[in-house]
Amino acid sequence: MRAVFFDLDDTILDSTPISNSIFFKIKNLVDPSLDDIEFLKTFRTIARKNLYKYADYPINDLIGLAPVDLLMVSDDYEFADIPKFKHEIARDLKEVYKVDFNEDEFYREILNMRYDYSVKIPGMMELVRELRSDGYLTSLITNGASEVQQAKIDAASIRDDFDYIFVSGEYMVGKPDLKFYKIILDESHASSKDSVMVGDNIRNDCLAALAMGMHAIHFGEESSNYAMTNAKNAEEARYEIYKYFNSL
Repeated sequence: MRAVFFDLDDTILDSTPISNSIFFKIKNLVDPSLDDIEFLKTFRTIARKNLYKYADYPINDLIGLAPVDLLMVSDDYEFADIPKFKHEIARDLKEVYKVDFNEDEFYREILNMRYDYSVKIPGMMELVRELRSDGYLTSLITNGASEVQQAKIDAASIRDDFDYIFVSGEYMVGKPDLKFYKIILDESHASSKDSVMVGDNIRNDCLAALAMGMHAIHFGEESSNYAMTNAKNAEEARYEIYKYFNSL
């Protein structure tokens, strides 16, 4: 069966502006008067430092976990000491900005922010549904913690539009590792030649898919320095997908 695999963040979901808004929401929980850009830099530094300190880095690197994702998982996450990770971030923020806040309330608010990921890129879900109605297999393949990525999928109400959903955190391997691509092809019973990968990340989504023998479409406004198919929007992605399959 012919199959189309879609990345989730910044391909189906408009995740970058959502992530930025989450950083600013966190800033407002700490101190609304802080400068947005300065806080963003400071928070990212604090979060990344503590990720290296309290998380199993090789595992989390394999599945492509971002520090902010760890703030949105429950305390029983297997590959990090979440309570210490969260406490140290709160302690650092209090020390840097000379503020005080209730940590339980702070992290309860942040945990709920994973449901902010509901804004979809225009036309992409319409494309997914069109492909599925035309008999193509449609799947999501995404890096990250299962708890967070699955919450995003539910918040966007898109679960039922895909035949398969692959989250790296459930396999302990992620993009661009070809072992992950072999898993998704095997479990979806798709061949590499009859499969298209659509995603915004050149390395994770496109070069890895090409190495696997799939067709790759680089999605998004940013141009690529590589010789590959590009699509700036859903309409261009639609054209390139059908063009490829019609050429087989």
